[in-house]
Amino acid sequence: MRKPNLHEELVAERNRSAKLEKTLAFVQKEKDQIQIDLSSKVLALSRETTRERIFAIVLTVLSAALGLGVANGMPIIPRILCCGASYCISVWIAYSLSSWLRGVGMVRFLGAAIAFGICIAFLASGYIRNELKAEESSVTQGVLVPLIDPKASPVARNTVMVELGPTSTLERTNSTDSNQGLFKILDDMGINVRPGDNGPVLSTTVKDWNGNVVAEITDNHWRVIPRHCSDKNFDANSLEIKDDSGHVIFQARIFANKIQLKGEWHDQFGHGVRLGRTGIGQWDTYEKWRSLEPIAPIFKYPSESYLGEFIQQ
Repeated sequence: MRKPNLHEELVAERNRSAKLEKTLAFVQKEKDQIQIDLSSKVLALSRETTRERIFAIVLTVLSAALGLGVANGMPIIPRILCCGASYCISVWIAYSLSSWLRGVGMVRFLGAAIAFGICIAFLASGYIRNELKAEESSVTQGVLVPLIDPKASPVARNTVMVELGPTSTLERTNSTDSNQGLFKILDDMGINVRPGDNGPVLSTTVKDWNGNVVAEITDNHWRVIPRHCSDKNFDANSLEIKDDSGHVIFQARIFANKIQLKGEWHDQFGHGVRLGRTGIGQWDTYEKWRSLEPIAPIFKYPSESYLGEFIQQ
């Protein structure tokens, strides 16, 4: 066998080098193509993810806005429920449409959503309390429930004491006579107090100087006429009413066997009676009525901010 000479070996080596260069060039070309394809896919995925996020954000905002719009004008409790449902739907939409949020994991995402919802509820708690007070204060009717003191000694159910102002105290007992509990103040005005199964029962009609009915109390059920009543405040056993000029025209507090009354009653002829701090005052002219000491309020006002809160005395 002939041994290759030096020239042949050099030619063979150049051929091998050329083949190796071609192989490396091909590999480099394939690598560059793979990098280009990968960059294109990453860019497309990034664009798709951005579109998903934008779409999810838009739908989430629209869902929340729709919930708030539907809830607007509702009473506060249905409004809270509607906003809560809207928030849950918004969270579900955001998680369903966003691959990025799904990548976070359901447990982490729900934990963050719940924490955020609690923060919103905490920040809105003051507003909710104010809205609840405003709603309760806007009612035009209710029922006075006698305040029972469990520490007080038992009293006869057929007896009730009526305090007319600070000085006059009258006693009424149960009777089959329908007029037994009637205090006749004026010809067409009066106060009816009688014992009931659960405590004193009060009935009367309150009118202003012009003869407009401001409020009606029938068997402890009270109803005010908003156009003649500028404000009122109350709790379970107490009621205070202001006329359209803003001064107190009626006060009542009902206890287990006692009713405390202050107020004023007008008739159609310009006469009237006021039960106030200084006792019983009467008038037959507007000037005399204005000269009497007004009834001091026992509640804070406005009622939408201080519902059921008494003035400290």
